[in-house]
Amino acid sequence: MSIVPRARWSVRPPKAPPHGVRISARTATCVHHDGAFAIHVRSRAEAVALVRADQSFHMDARGWNDIGYNYLVISAPGIAAIDGLVFEGRGRDVVGAHCKGHNTEWIGVQVATGGDQRPSAKALASVRRLHDSFETAAGHALAKVGHRDGFPTECPGEALYAWVRAGMPVGTRAQLPTRRSPARPPSRTRPRVRPASTRARLVVDGRFGPATIKALQRWARVRADGVLGPASWRAIQRKVGAPVDGKPGRRTWAAIQRRIGVPADGSPGRVTYAALQRYLNLH
Repeated sequence: MSIVPRARWSVRPPKAPPHGVRISARTATCVHHDGAFAIHVRSRAEAVALVRADQSFHMDARGWNDIGYNYLVISAPGIAAIDGLVFEGRGRDVVGAHCKGHNTEWIGVQVATGGDQRPSAKALASVRRLHDSFETAAGHALAKVGHRDGFPTECPGEALYAWVRAGMPVGTRAQLPTRRSPARPPSRTRPRVRPASTRARLVVDGRFGPATIKALQRWARVRADGVLGPASWRAIQRKVGAPVDGKPGRRTWAAIQRRIGVPADGSPGRVTYAALQRYLNLH
């Protein structure tokens, strides 16, 4: 299991000194996914951009001190260089911001999948190795839980949650249950809801196609016709704080990149487009 330390990916420090917690006080590993829509990561650069975008969303949109998760795991079936790669978020011994009411005792591990997307076997093996390492350091057993066990949410999706409920078996892919469990009766205290912040429904594939362009136009509050003319660019420039000239130059793209949490070099590519898709899905 390869772990990328925080210093190798983070572009932003916490807003304030983090709160520490002893590993002996931990009681569970809490598994998350990355939202309602499928995630496709094809390179290490895209993986870094994904984690940075999470950090930017948590700090800017949520107002949190830092990225919410303690660790993040990449699922990239067939791409050996990054499949199962682990990124250090807040770290094992820092209180997270991933499950309200349980952040001190639960260690948050996010897997880069969305909805009911099935994680790769390598990604699941990395989650299990993290869990086992937590138990070894704590000197006692830790429960295996999903986000929905502590908070009313769809997270971590049916496939990933079924794997957690099965005990995190290694050497297998997460599978959807062959028979869906009966729906729980309505509850005032634990409703099943989808994130209210989700606006677009984009597949994160790093392509700047018509669906992404229309979502960007809707975000900028102009007519979503899939054609980025001067009027669309002026609206986008106003939203991101770039010079308003209606032209998609380097300063405009650098401002967009700063907004979505990727290096602001003014030269968009697959990494920028993938981060933009994730940002639009969340805003």
